[in-house]
Amino acid sequence: EFVRSRGKKIYFTVNAIPRNSKVPGYLRYLKAMAELKPDGLIMADPGLIMITRDNFPDLPVHISVQTNTMNYAAVEFWRRIGAKRVILSREVTLAEVREIREKCPDIEIEVFVHGSICIAHSGRCFMSNYFKNRDANQGACNNACRDQYQIFLKNPEKEDAQMELISSDEGTFLMNSKDLRAIEFLDTLAAIGVDSIKVEGRTKNDYYAAMIARTYRRALDDIGEGKSFDRGLLTELDKVASRKYFSGFLTRGMEDRLPADELEFQNEEGNTRYQSHYYAGCVKRQDADGIAWFDLKTRLCEGDQIEIFFPGQFDSLITTV
Repeated sequence: EFVRSRGKKIYFTVNAIPRNSKVPGYLRYLKAMAELKPDGLIMADPGLIMITRDNFPDLPVHISVQTNTMNYAAVEFWRRIGAKRVILSREVTLAEVREIREKCPDIEIEVFVHGSICIAHSGRCFMSNYFKNRDANQGACNNACRDQYQIFLKNPEKEDAQMELISSDEGTFLMNSKDLRAIEFLDTLAAIGVDSIKVEGRTKNDYYAAMIARTYRRALDDIGEGKSFDRGLLTELDKVASRKYFSGFLTRGMEDRLPADELEFQNEEGNTRYQSHYYAGCVKRQDADGIAWFDLKTRLCEGDQIEIFFPGQFDSLITTV
């Protein structure tokens, strides 16, 4: 009711790759979800998709990024199965997206544009499962690939003496990729005819979701109005935590056409954390006398500067504690 009253859409993420023990109980949950008439189920496992299509053929099915769909033949396969939309693998390039769109005009295409880049093939990772019995495919990834590791090399010329490999003062983070940021290429995706863009939201808080959504919304609105890209939006994205940004696989093969500051995507190792702003809290109510009440999320001190964001508008209010 809350979502529908605001004209928004609801999707259930059902993209787990289940073992036998999880299959028998699925139909019960499926019936409960179907009763709510969602706008789609985001799915990856062919077996669960089959059960869904057999029991609720009118329920829209979106093919999850976890199917690792990277070519037009696979997209056409899912269309024939009855899928409404395919979320392409994070590993596709802009050129590949364009070719998929041209060869598959009768199915919706969605592309990831912002968030973590997985060390595995778009989420098909078992490190967390193996080390901590937390299944990344079921939303419980502990980001084991982001941990600091001590790496040693043997020097055969010095009696196999171990030599530590150090990447930075913070440690060695060989699998710590920078985060995906494709806001600069939304005009290309729009021209290709992509139906939807996707930003990472799992395990993120309301501040992250709001800041990323509003920034990409502004970029899309500018495209619709024929405006050139506002590079000030890049600063807006620095207000949330990241491992610094790069354009991921989307721009592979485009090195000669990228601006100088975008060529850093060749170095994929990211910092453990980068953020220009911190989340102070969420305003819960404002009294008639103008006093606002909010849940405090971090420590504030007298003299700190606060930037306040409002729903439905891009400009913010800056004040001092």
